[in-house]
Amino acid sequence: MASLHEAFPLSHKTVLVLDRGGDLAVSCQQPIDVDQITKTRTLIPLAPISKSLWTCAVESAVEYCRIVWDIYPCGRLVRFVMGDGDDSRFLNLWQEQSVAQLMSAFAKIPPPSATLRNKLDIVRAVEMALGTLCEPSEAQHTRRTDLDRADREVPNKGRVIVITQLQGESEILKLEKKLATTLNIVNKVASQDDKQIPLDEVEIVLIHASPGSKEISIAPTRRLYNSPLLAIEIHKVTSGYFLSEKLCQLVQTHYELAITTVTGIPMKEEQNANSSANYDVELLHPLAAHADFLKDKDGCKHDSSSYSKVTLKWCTPRTAPTQELQHCTAAHRITPVDINSRPSSCLTNFLLTGRAVMLELPRKSGQKLLSHMLASHGGEIYIHTLGTGRSALEDPPSISEGSGGRVTDYRITDFGLFMKEHLLIPYNTEPRTGQSHESKMSGGGCSNDNSCPTPLEMTETAIARSTLYWPLVISATAVYNVQSHLEPLLSIIVKPQITSEQVIECKKVILNLVSMEAKGTALALSSVAAVASGLGGGRFAKSGPRKEEHYRALWAELEQLLRLYCSTTEHEQVLDCLLECRRTEGHQAGTPGTGAPGQSTANCSGAGAGDISKNGVAVRSELKPVGSYSGDTSGTPSSPSDDQRPKRLRVAPDLLGKTSLLGLIKENQSRKPATSMWLGLNPETRKATLYQNLKEKQLQQQQQAIKEEQQIQQIQQQQQAAASVAAVIQQQQQQALLPLGHYLHVP
Repeated sequence: MASLHEAFPLSHKTVLVLDRGGDLAVSCQQPIDVDQITKTRTLIPLAPISKSLWTCAVESAVEYCRIVWDIYPCGRLVRFVMGDGDDSRFLNLWQEQSVAQLMSAFAKIPPPSATLRNKLDIVRAVEMALGTLCEPSEAQHTRRTDLDRADREVPNKGRVIVITQLQGESEILKLEKKLATTLNIVNKVASQDDKQIPLDEVEIVLIHASPGSKEISIAPTRRLYNSPLLAIEIHKVTSGYFLSEKLCQLVQTHYELAITTVTGIPMKEEQNANSSANYDVELLHPLAAHADFLKDKDGCKHDSSSYSKVTLKWCTPRTAPTQELQHCTAAHRITPVDINSRPSSCLTNFLLTGRAVMLELPRKSGQKLLSHMLASHGGEIYIHTLGTGRSALEDPPSISEGSGGRVTDYRITDFGLFMKEHLLIPYNTEPRTGQSHESKMSGGGCSNDNSCPTPLEMTETAIARSTLYWPLVISATAVYNVQSHLEPLLSIIVKPQITSEQVIECKKVILNLVSMEAKGTALALSSVAAVASGLGGGRFAKSGPRKEEHYRALWAELEQLLRLYCSTTEHEQVLDCLLECRRTEGHQAGTPGTGAPGQSTANCSGAGAGDISKNGVAVRSELKPVGSYSGDTSGTPSSPSDDQRPKRLRVAPDLLGKTSLLGLIKENQSRKPATSMWLGLNPETRKATLYQNLKEKQLQQQQQAIKEEQQIQQIQQQQQAAASVAAVIQQQQQQALLPLGHYLHVP
């Protein structure tokens, strides 16, 4: 329903009622300057010439229509009613919306006679205007007769503007009651006619136009009758130039228009073509063109009027504007305020030749900011609002531009390889005759079709398995800093099933790492990764961590990685090899990491499979999502004793909570967005409530104001009570001081 009210607003239909009575035949008492070609001493000056009130009213009304039709070629209809005493007639139809037709109709009407005192019957003229507002426009008729729509109800709103002369406050009070009654009668008649639509909202604007010397006791501007159905406004204005200015202000209020003053336009002088001067031109356009300005401040008010006005500076047109312009966010039609002035005519002709004019915000210092552009399209001039910030058409910001600073160590290359390894392909969901292929796809057999996992479940399982440990940044891991030394272990261990040959390859990687540690080979760990691994503080803050500390962090992280992926006996063999190597290192008498490679190899090859399984299960049951394997496993039957347990190593990453890529994605999806919390997003209706706490704040403010008023009333009551008590005491004191004869009656 809101879209219907936006399609048919109050300004959809307007009726202008002009009084052609004898009161408007008098002069407006504003003389017109007439240029004379020759001036001699014997020249007798002409008598002062001034327009009549009728001429001023016609010119102002036609200018009102010109502004409306220039900015809104369709959708905003204006109709004229000319009243002469009891006789009132229409000058145009809803289909006749052009200045040429209007001027042709006015040319056939003679001026009013000052001798005839045929005052306009305002109630009769307004009744005709309300009746024509009940007639549906072409858009309303199309909406009502559209059989494809279930709801064919159309809102009907309108405005009536009456230019006349009022006699005083007594006449205004009578009109207020009569117009409300007239509207009810018109709605009753329209409700009984299928070709008419009753009015839902009407605004009647009464403009009292009087000569400059005639004074009448009417307020300049006020709102008389205000109800959901009818609103009446009274405006008092001196005729002539002031009447035209008043209607220009009203057209801005009625149609939500604003003025842009283009200042600093270089223009050649009319008298001397060799010199130039700067001129200003005022342009009218929809208020939406100043939307960016109105967000920061409550409009730029001009003088004491209630309409918006923004001053923009002329910018020299560029040779290739299309290559350097910002993105255009909106375009609106414009029309000059004074269409007959020379600066307006020159600017209009300049734009109609196909040139564009840039407008910039006047700034005292700094680089100029281009905010608008004037250009013509198809013979119509538009003002284009240029985007001053980032556009939605630009490339998105780099992933390295984090909110807390520039993060440049994302694993972008690894993520690209991960996407290539996990491509989504079409999958045939029809039941298969053979069970072997399906068992191969799902990792095991299934008794029936219902127990078999779906392709989506298999995909989630595969991704969850491969991303169980997947740090987002390189600085948060030590393993993926030396990824070249740990391959193919990192690629094999994530698989759900591995073979004996792959187990041997993984053991070779572990033994190669033990050999590197024994030889003292330095690891290519960055300082950022060392700090993230918990090695950047304390005594290593200045000199940096040593090689032994690098290997400690690497062994600890690798151990936790193997424990996360330990799901089969083959995985447990790889984990047991690592544990045996570290256990052997723990029994060395010297510095950790000096154990013999041959002894570690023997320990890895001599480990029992059954013990590995028990130990692997026991250790994995003690994993916690808050850090490394540092829990107490002494209560488990297969846990090693204190003298056999290897030295615990410091590790930083939270493997179960922060390194699972799929877990992070699901957590972000389940987390309520910040915009939803601020906007009050309703997940059922998918609609957001802006300023959801505004009503509560207003209620609190009202309650606070009520409390303050109550406190003030209590204080006033206490003061009054104290004053009354003081008066009683004072009266008692005065009575005590009276002489005795005051109480005795002396005859």
